[in-house]
Amino acid sequence: SETPAEGLRQPPRANQKEKGERRFMLGPAAAVVVLGMVTVLWGSQHSIIKSTLNGEDQLEAACLNFVRFSLAAACFSQWLP
Repeated sequence: SETPAEGLRQPPRANQKEKGERRFMLGPAAAVVVLGMVTVLWGSQHSIIKSTLNGEDQLEAACLNFVRFSLAAACFSQWLP
């Protein structure tokens, strides 16, 4: 007789790929370039937002953040389960 555990499929290990799965990996030089670009974007966002708003009211700041987060959600929505 078969035990319940024998019929279960084991999850793949971290270094194993399932059939049809494609992984994208950057080389070390490309990873450093991407990390540098992210750092520049992250560091410049504060001054860009400050110059965009010019000390205006809170509603305009909320609208700007809504647009920013909506764009980010649209960019990353393809990886949602």
